[in-house]
This record gives sequence, structure tokens and C-alpha cells, in this order.
Amino acid sequence: MCGITGLVDFRYKSSRQILRQMYSSLSHRGPDASGEYWKSMPLYQIGLGHTRLSLLDDSALASQPYRWKHWVLVFNGEIYNFREIRHTLQRKGYYFESESDTEVLVKAFDYWGETAVQQLTGMFAFGLYNQESQQLILVRDRAGTKPLYMYQSKNVILFGSELKALMAHPDFPRKIQNQSVGLYFQYGYVPSSHCIFEQTHKVRAGQILVIDLQQHTTRYQTYWSILDSFSQPIARQYHAESFLLHELDQRLDTACQTRMTADHLIGLYLSGGYDSSLVAYYARKHSNFHKAYCLGFEENEYSEIPFAQQIAQHLEIPFEGFILENQESIYLTRQLPEVFDEPFGDSSAVACLALSQRVRSSVKAVVSAEGGDELWAGYPRYVQSLRLLQGLTFAPNSVVRWLLKPFKHRKYAKLRHILAHPQNPVWVLDAVSQTLSSNLVTSLVQDFIPNSEYTFRKAFPNDPIHAMLYWDYSQYLVDDLMVKADRTGMAVGLEIREPMLHHPWVEWVSSLPSQYKIKGLEQKYLLKKLAHQKIPHTLLDRPKKGFGVPLSKWLRGSLKELVLDTLTTSALEQHGLLNTATVNRYLKHFYGGSDSYTTTLWHLLQFQLWYNRWL
Repeated sequence: MCGITGLVDFRYKSSRQILRQMYSSLSHRGPDASGEYWKSMPLYQIGLGHTRLSLLDDSALASQPYRWKHWVLVFNGEIYNFREIRHTLQRKGYYFESESDTEVLVKAFDYWGETAVQQLTGMFAFGLYNQESQQLILVRDRAGTKPLYMYQSKNVILFGSELKALMAHPDFPRKIQNQSVGLYFQYGYVPSSHCIFEQTHKVRAGQILVIDLQQHTTRYQTYWSILDSFSQPIARQYHAESFLLHELDQRLDTACQTRMTADHLIGLYLSGGYDSSLVAYYARKHSNFHKAYCLGFEENEYSEIPFAQQIAQHLEIPFEGFILENQESIYLTRQLPEVFDEPFGDSSAVACLALSQRVRSSVKAVVSAEGGDELWAGYPRYVQSLRLLQGLTFAPNSVVRWLLKPFKHRKYAKLRHILAHPQNPVWVLDAVSQTLSSNLVTSLVQDFIPNSEYTFRKAFPNDPIHAMLYWDYSQYLVDDLMVKADRTGMAVGLEIREPMLHHPWVEWVSSLPSQYKIKGLEQKYLLKKLAHQKIPHTLLDRPKKGFGVPLSKWLRGSLKELVLDTLTTSALEQHGLLNTATVNRYLKHFYGGSDSYTTTLWHLLQFQLWYNRWL
């Protein structure tokens, strides 16, 4: 796991020193080593930088930027099937001097060209420079597990694992995009189709970019989409539950096994829910499994430690639980803008950062269970959306007209958003998932223009459940959960691996009929049946409990002074991006005893702390 960055300067105004500043800003991602490549070509300067966290082949033979023939690579991630690819390439006459996936990646592109990306199983983001064709290739993995930002103007191209690497270059303009500010307050994160800064974007999950540095052209190609799997359902003769359970068992075992490959011990994040308990069941079988970890809180109703401990005891695996004290929330909240150099509003990032900091003293990598809810329809909002969709379909026109009246409450604003497109399950899930509706965001963010581009207006699967899963997998998973896992882990040099995002497994699960995901009122139907074969029913069956934090208590207690000192009218007027009257109204409501805008208040705090740090 590493940090990568690079620059191409068509005006010859960059330098090695600038490149070093760029990759030095990512030293937390790779504390074990660093390296650079620098060359002046007839039409441009090019520099590639890398910081390394060693998990496979600690030798210098795997150091980056990795150079071979006319190829130069900077690579962040893990290719889990690199040994199989290496074996294939050896039969084609390729010789290998290291035990690293880095060398395999370069030689795979040398043999297969751009189609080599189809051979890869893993999590990755990389920049590959071809000195011969003078092309720069940028690639991001299928689930967006690893990040990759890019800025492009007529004078310079910049890319990096985090925005802070781009901001280290003097030609990077830190000009905020108002539309992205609005989307941040609508969802709590900036969707992949946008970036907080203008002229900057994220390479999309499952995307490859080929930049011709002579012709100044950029070609974008989507090499993988989960939509394809929804469009190719499993054949009916394979629908027998006994067969599917056997397949599910074998495929999840394989997915977990691939994530346990390393030259170091690997830990496990365990909450005691279905997903993490199943991952623990399979992961414990491997020799380099170390220990399961869980974070709890002073407030018992938020703590998952008792549930996780029961699962660990049943599976006979070592377990360690940590308690996050309320006072520590002040220190961690102040750290978040440094960790997330783009506004990020998921409050559980506080807990994830605290857990990563504690675990890193024991291991360099952990496995987690993100993706289970997005593949198996595990969130309550899926059932809520289906019920709402069915109810509105049969609602009399008079009721619909009454609901469309301009009520001011935020819940009615969401309902109006849904009623605008009552037959589309994606619109329903979109509205249910928002923190603020677009109308309320308009009253908060200056010059915000609501639009629907970010909700993937393309052909959705015909099945409403699969339509919602596609939306959540493509947006919420990539732009919230993967960002949270990557940044809070890599902030301390900790790699987080996700077996449930193993793409062969994802493709198979997506091809299953939706009745195996929601059957009646039972969510995660088939996955739960498998779990009950491995772990006693009594240890797992309880109401779903997300990884939440006692946010309202923190904001009224340990964080109150920070909130009031940060969200002052004078501070907000410095940038003029927000309507100060609206912000003050939210503050008044919250500290007057209402919890209606708790999450929005946290988003406001994080946005202003981010602005203070970076602008």
C-alpha cells in the first residue's frame, strides 16, 4: 500500500523539488520508503513520485517508481492474483527478479497492453508512463477502493492518491466549485463525478485513462461496471438454494483467502454483525491471521464490543476492544481535515480513525467487511424505499397534490423530490439517502443549482432492488465508505482490505435474482442462511446496528466549543459560500433542543474546518 503522484509540465516550469514536495505530502501512506523518476522530454517534463508501505517483498527489487524497458510505474494497492499472472507471463518468456506484484503489473501491460487491466484481481490505482509511445496511463480499480485524483490544464497534468499532493504544486488553482459544495451538503461527500476544486476530478472506479502527451488528447474507457453483472442474471437451472449456498460458501472463502496474502500478520475489524462475522469465520483459517479488533464508546447503546466479543469467543480467535472516550473526539475531529483533504461528512470517520491509530501498533493490514450491505440490500433504506415506492404508486392524485405543497420541514422536501419521479426506485433511494434535499441545499449554499447528473441517469436494471443496489454500489460505496476506509487507514500507514469487494464475488452476487437479497421482509436472505450454517443463530440475530457515533451528545458536549468557535458569522463571510442566516438558524434549532439538523451541523463543522486548513 502506497502513495503515488505525478506531474507533466508542458512549460518546463516544474522541478524535482516540486515533485518531492508532492510525494512527501503522502509520506503517511507509505512510511517505509520513497522514490522518484524525473525526465525532460522534447515537449514536456515528467515526474513520478512514490511512498511505500511494504507488505510483499520488502527488498529494493520492488522499489518504485519501477522502471523496466520503456515503462515507468507508480502503483498503489495489491494485485491478489499476481502469482497466477506471473506464471502465465513466464510461459510467454518473461523473466522475474522480484516477488512483487509491481513487477508483474509492468510486464502484464508490456504483454497485453491496456487489456492487461482485465487480468487484474485486487485493489489498485496506478500511473504507468510509456516512454516509447509517450503515453501516460491512469487506472483505478473496479470498486474504487484506492483513490486517484487528476488535474488537467493546457500547461500541466497532475495526479495523486490524495488532493494534498496536487495542492503541493504551485500551478494547482485552489478554486472551489460551488456545485460540489452543494452536493457535499446534500450527501455528506463529494460524488466521484465532481471534485471540490474546479478542473479537478477523480478517476472513476473501473476506469482507465490514456493520455497522449504528444497530441494532448485524453481517452477515457470504462473497463468494468457492476451494471453488466445485473444485466446477465444467473441461469434458472442454478437457482436451487442448496446449490447457491454451496457456491456462496466457496466463493466467499476464496475472496477472504486472497486478502490474507502478505509477508506480515493481518488483523480483522469485527463488529459482530453478519458481514464481519462471516469474514472472521473464513479469515481465521489462515496462518498469518493475528487478531480481531473492535471500537466502542462510553455510551453502551453505540458500542458493538459485546457482540464482537461473543463472535470472537465462539470462533476462538484473539480479540481486543477499545473504548473511545468522549473527550478524545475533540482531538480526532480536529485531525479529520488533514486526513480528508476534500470535505467529508461521515461522522463515523472519527471512530474509524481512532481504531486505525490503535490497531497500527500491531499490524500493517486488516481485513474488513465493507460492501455486504450494498450487495445484499442490508440497509433499512432499501425496504423503506420499496414501501414508499409502492405506496406512492397507488396514492390518489389528490393526496399527491397535497403532498406537493411547499411545506418547510426537510422530510417533506425529500418527499417532493420523490414525487417528481414516483416510478423510479433510484430517485426514491436517492431522496431517502440524502442529508438535505436539493431545495434545502439551495437555501444553504450560495449559487447552487440542483441537477440530477450525479444520480447516474442511464439505463438501470429493470428490477427495483437491483436498481437501488446499483446506485448505492456506484455512489455511496465508492464515495463514502471506500474514502473513509482508505483515508483513515492510510493516515497511519494501515492497509484495509475488503474481501466482499473481490470482483468475481461481486459479479456472481449481482447476477443472483433479487429475491435472494430481500425475501419478504428478510434482508440479506441468502447471506444470512449461510451465516447461520457457520455461527449460531442466537449470536447474530438482532436489529441492524450501523457503525455510528454519539454525534448529538458530542456536539452538545465535548465539541460544543469547537462548533461555536468555528461556525462564526465572520468565518463564514470570509468565503461567502454559505448563507449565514441559514447556518445560524440550524445552530439555534440544534442548541435549542432539536435534533433535526444534527448531521447537517456536523457537515458544516467539517466543511469549515477543511476550509480553514486548506484555503
